Amino acid sequence: MDKLFDIFGGVSQTKLGGGDSFTDQLSCKYTVYILSLVVILSTTRVFIDEPISCYCPTHFTDNQVEYTKKTCWVMNTQYIEAHEAPRNDPSRKDSAEKLVTYYQWIPLFLTLQAILFYTPRFIWKRLNKKSGIAVNNITDGSIDCLRKGDSEESQKTITFLAQYMERFLGWQKQKLDNNFKGKNKLCHLRSTLRGNYLVVVYLAIKALYIANVIGQIFLLNAFLGNDFHMYGIDVVSRLIRRLPWRISYRFPRITRCNLPIRVVDTVHTHKIQCVLPMNLFYEIIFIFIWFWFVFVAAATVGSFIFWLVNSIRMSVQESYIKQRLLVMEKITKDQREEVKTFVGDYLKRDGCFVLRMAAKNSSDLIASELICELWDKYRASCKMDERNTKNSRLSLSFEEKNSTLRRREEAAMAAIDPKY
Repeated sequence: MDKLFDIFGGVSQTKLGGGDSFTDQLSCKYTVYILSLVVILSTTRVFIDEPISCYCPTHFTDNQVEYTKKTCWVMNTQYIEAHEAPRNDPSRKDSAEKLVTYYQWIPLFLTLQAILFYTPRFIWKRLNKKSGIAVNNITDGSIDCLRKGDSEESQKTITFLAQYMERFLGWQKQKLDNNFKGKNKLCHLRSTLRGNYLVVVYLAIKALYIANVIGQIFLLNAFLGNDFHMYGIDVVSRLIRRLPWRISYRFPRITRCNLPIRVVDTVHTHKIQCVLPMNLFYEIIFIFIWFWFVFVAAATVGSFIFWLVNSIRMSVQESYIKQRLLVMEKITKDQREEVKTFVGDYLKRDGCFVLRMAAKNSSDLIASELICELWDKYRASCKMDERNTKNSRLSLSFEEKNSTLRRREEAAMAAIDPKY
């Protein structure tokens, strides 16, 4: 139970602890809010107000009327068209295909939808930590810096974030070197993913968001029936033609209930006309939900294309990092090759992805300061490597000289004393 509360408690603080973009939050945060609100309203209305009212024969007692309403609520009713012919009319169509079967299950179904919309974020939070870094730690720290403003505490946080990322990038490089030493194909596959793991997983999660929202539209179509996936188009078409869009067979107000009542050994079937006031509410809600799902799907597809282009092409990554280093006056325009090495060998795609995500959740200024901190650490490590290389060369040169002197001494001693 505590775990369940932790999951739903995390929804209210989606920007913190998520490590994702705004379009992801459209699905995992705002859509969950909307669906949860509809569930609360519809469930409350069922218990407070009468969900169904039926026109019963005059000889029915109060108990029979109450029984009729409850029975017709739990049973499937049938849609009655305003121009439907009388029962004895030969032109009358069979209404068995017009059953209204969904209204009792809408709260439960919308709850299931809310869980499905939150699922991709739940998976992303679990998988991104397997890369060696929790992206949400970087994004949360960036948001914290933005809230603190230009202060000493903010700078300390940025320095801490840079150190955290430096350890992650160093760990990645170590793993990459170890995998390159391996001879089997699995090691080479790991080396290929190393530095690209976060990008691959995030793009897969983006694709899951897209599949989820589009699948939800067709799931509603299967649940509500009556071509719900075309509902919004039908409403727009009716508005353009100036037709009454709120008179819809998808959410009928007046239905018919076949009520079987057993008297001794005989079953009498009464055809009771009922009103579903809830469908006035559901009609407006599901029109909004249709347009909202289409908007979320379009925004997520656009975001997927953006992240795909900006995460795969290294030239785009180099340009992104270089522009921010130039703005912060950390480099000159002549240091293009050095920036290329910084991006390709040090940050890699995963490092650039984390920096972009930090910018999306906070601001470009915070991300630029973080990039500058990483740049300074990279330059310092390069200088240390150069110093170590120089010392190792001097050491090798000294050893070579000593070896040469020993060989000469041995040759001289051999010339003087053949027994030597």
